[in-house]
Amino acid sequence: MPIPSPEYALDLSKVSNQEILFRLERLSRTERKITHLVLSHINEVEVRKLYLDLGFTSLYRYLTQHLYYGEKAAYDRMQAALVLKHTPEIARKIEEGALNLSQLVQIDQSLKQERKAGKELSVKATQELLGKLENKSVFETGKILASELNQTPKTQQKVKPQKDDSGRRDDLFSSSLY
Repeated sequence: MPIPSPEYALDLSKVSNQEILFRLERLSRTERKITHLVLSHINEVEVRKLYLDLGFTSLYRYLTQHLYYGEKAAYDRMQAALVLKHTPEIARKIEEGALNLSQLVQIDQSLKQERKAGKELSVKATQELLGKLENKSVFETGKILASELNQTPKTQQKVKPQKDDSGRRDDLFSSSLY
């Protein structure tokens, strides 16, 4: 394993336990705030198609090739950004940690599945569903979504490269989660 270069190394060995815990708590709050801001900015880049001005054919390519998000991280943020776009009142819940990125991805997948089945959820129904998901684990979120929407929970998602330089998303389902 390579030794990190000095400009990137962070030596915390002389920092007290109490200070480490204090810093980590502050950083986690900041991370949630930043997550909300990143999602909001992703939405605005998409609306304005700013990635085209930079020579990228899609928001996904911009996120992966310019901002260096991993494929799954980019796709997850795009999905979560859509949920935030359609229900902006959840911004505070994201910042508070009551809803997280993984849950937003699950919600987006479930709402897409509903639309494909011709069962579009109203804004009010979506808001009520989001309320039921607050402070739940990813597993609990999957159970609630499966129960409320009568869907099989998604357990894994993969984005696979195609020879035409595009990506294909595969969602794997499991009916034996419980």
